[in-house]
Amino acid sequence: MVEITFKEMSLSFDGRTVFIKGDFFGEVVDVKLSVLQLAKVFGSDKIIAQEAEQNFGSEELEDKCTETRDVVKNFPNIDVWTNNVELSDCWIDSSEIDKGIIRIFGENMCGWENKGILIRMSREIYGKVLGGKDFKIILTPFFCYIFVVISQSW
Repeated sequence: MVEITFKEMSLSFDGRTVFIKGDFFGEVVDVKLSVLQLAKVFGSDKIIAQEAEQNFGSEELEDKCTETRDVVKNFPNIDVWTNNVELSDCWIDSSEIDKGIIRIFGENMCGWENKGILIRMSREIYGKVLGGKDFKIILTPFFCYIFVVISQSW
């Protein structure tokens, strides 16, 4: 299991994307996700998050997440529900591998072009922990967990 501890959060200029600086054994890991996805994790903007579940995410719904934007601005001094959101459809994009970076995407059909999360980490860290393995991602308000999926054959 990989545990990324969230250290800092900030918003993009349009307020739709949340940038997170995380720590993984002393290495900075960059995380990006939709403010709508984070609303589900924080348990904020509940009506908007429920609407996104029924109709998929959209920029219009992201624009309505004012409560979640306030939480991001006050991070880490926040009081939120501790929801866990699982992203089981995960994949690797090695388009930046020549820069020594691996990009990990997790999806659950909620805003931000329907990608739930983007994690950028060094190729070295990725190779030591996740290289060549199937995995899923679980988001919480203060951590991102990446679990290696062990397949069982009978």
